[in-house]
Amino acid sequence: MKHFLSTCAALLVALPASTALQASEAGFLQQFSGDWTGGGQVRMSPDSSPVNVSCEFDGQSGESSAVLDGSCTGMIFFTRQLGAQIAVENGTYVGSYVGSPRGTAALEGEREGNALDLAMQWPGHPPASMTLANPAEGHMVLTTVETHPETGEAVVTAELELQRQ
Repeated sequence: MKHFLSTCAALLVALPASTALQASEAGFLQQFSGDWTGGGQVRMSPDSSPVNVSCEFDGQSGESSAVLDGSCTGMIFFTRQLGAQIAVENGTYVGSYVGSPRGTAALEGEREGNALDLAMQWPGHPPASMTLANPAEGHMVLTTVETHPETGEAVVTAELELQRQ
C-alpha cells in the first residue's frame, strides 16, 4: 500500500509538469501557423552558387505538431516545393523535410528558446542541420547547413526570412 501511495504521489507531481510542457510546446508551435511570404538564398547543393528566391508557405499547427507547406521560386527558372512536418514527442522534435533534390530528410532535435535546432539526415548522405526560428512575432527564419563534399566545411544551403501575412 505504501508503494502504491508513493506511485500515486509521483504521478500527481509529474502530471502538472507534463501538462505545462505540452501547453508550452503548443504555444511555441502556434507561432508557425498562418500564411508566410519572403525569400532569401538557396543552394541546390553545398558546392553550387546561391540563387535568390521568393517563397510562400502555409503553416498549420496543433497541440504537438506543425506543418509548413509551400514553394520557392528562383528567378524564372525553377519553382521547388518545400515543406516540413514536425511533432514533439517527449520533449524531442521529430519529423521530415522535403525540398532537396536528394529527397526527404528525417528531422530530429530540440527546442532552444524560440528556435528549433534540428539534425537533418538523407539516406546515403552526410548529416546536415536545420534551424527554424521565430526571432520576433510574425517573423520566421529557416536556415539549413550542409557539409561541402570536398572541403568538409559547413555551408549555408538555405537562408529564408519570412513574414506572416
